[in-house]
Formats: sequence, C-alpha cells, structure tokens
Amino acid sequence: MQKRGLGRALEDALQGKEERRPRKGAKSVLSNPVRQQIYQYLTLHPCAYLSIISKDMLISIHTLEWHLKKLSESGYITEQRIGGYRIYFPIHLVEKDDVRPLHLLNRENHRLIFSCVMHHPGMSMKECAENCDLSISSTVTAIGDLKSENLVTSVEDGRFRRFFPSDRLQQLLNRGDERQEFFLKWLLDRLYEEGLQPEIAKKEDGFVHLSLRSGGSVSGMTAGLNPWKSVLKFLL
Repeated sequence: MQKRGLGRALEDALQGKEERRPRKGAKSVLSNPVRQQIYQYLTLHPCAYLSIISKDMLISIHTLEWHLKKLSESGYITEQRIGGYRIYFPIHLVEKDDVRPLHLLNRENHRLIFSCVMHHPGMSMKECAENCDLSISSTVTAIGDLKSENLVTSVEDGRFRRFFPSDRLQQLLNRGDERQEFFLKWLLDRLYEEGLQPEIAKKEDGFVHLSLRSGGSVSGMTAGLNPWKSVLKFLL
C-alpha cells in the first residue's frame, strides 16, 4: 500500500530524497561551535538551569547568557522561569507538560532521589536519605516535589512509607517516542535551510548523530530526540 501525506514526506526527508534548498545568504547560529555545543547539551539535558549549564560546560555565566540569547532569538530554544531558576530547552523537543518534571530531574538532589527510587523501589524515606547521602529534610523536599509531578508514588507499610517510580515515566517516554521523528525532521530542515548540509551519521533509539558542513569545515553534533530517554541515560 502506498504511503501518503506526512508519513511519506517525513520518510523522504530523513532519507534525503526531499528536494530542499538553503535560503540565500542564510547563516546558522549553529555555525558557531560554542553555540552548537550548547544546543547539543540542551537536547541531551532539556530544562537545565543556567548555573548548571555553566558548570557542566565550563562557560562563564555572562558568555553563556549571550549565546543562549542568540539561540533563543533564532528560534532554536526557549527560556522559562520556575521559582528562582531560569531553565532552557529546545523548541519542538519539549512539550509544556514536560517542563516541570524535566526541570526537577536536572536538580541534583531530585535526580539522586529519583535514581535511588528507580534502582531500589520500595525504600523508606530514611533509606533514601542514607543511600543518597542527603539529610532527611532535603530528602523530604525532593520526594515531595517528585510526588507533586507524579513521578514517584508511595504506599504505607506498617509504620513506614515506601516509595516507588510511578507509571507516568513510561507514559512520558511513549509520548516522546511519538514526537521524535517530528523533531528530527524539523531540525534537519532548519539546518539545511541555513546551509549546514546535515547528514545522519548514525541514528539510535532516542538519539541522532549528525555531520554538519559549513564551507570547508565539518563538525559533528549529537542530538537527543526524546527528552525522557536523554534523562534516563544520565540516571542509569
């Protein structure tokens, strides 16, 4: 049966069959190697906050803010404030309902607790604190936040409350899978329009490795396609 509509167009685009032409005089913000690395980082750590991006990438806050502004103005990323945090994520990769839970898992204590619950389901509050080397008060705060986003659930066991990963994570993973080809097509089209001649070097579950050409130079970029698979890769 012949494929029609978006499915066929997407297949042609991913296989390089679709006729696309770079915009005349177009120059991508991603031709700058630092911005390319920042964008790659944000596809792999979506909803990371300013200070942790600076720390992980060894870039000063001032320089990082300037590059993030350029990426935002060009329509590659967007910024959102949650409490005292300024968080950043790629456009078309992260849905509105994903922002808060992804933000929590970019915070160290929350990530430690969630990883603990995933690997050792059924732990008590005290066991989680000891396993993660956190105070009880920090553990209570982190678990409370994770429960508020329905990432963690609990059951009563006598005088103990035991914690387990919820079903929501699998739902979020499935939703990310449904959207990843859309994001990839958008990214390939955008890069091609801006003259970077993207080629897929390797594609695996939730990730793509791209070769980009600009003038006589060639660079590589890895992009996360499913934000939840990116998160899990750094939790496991």
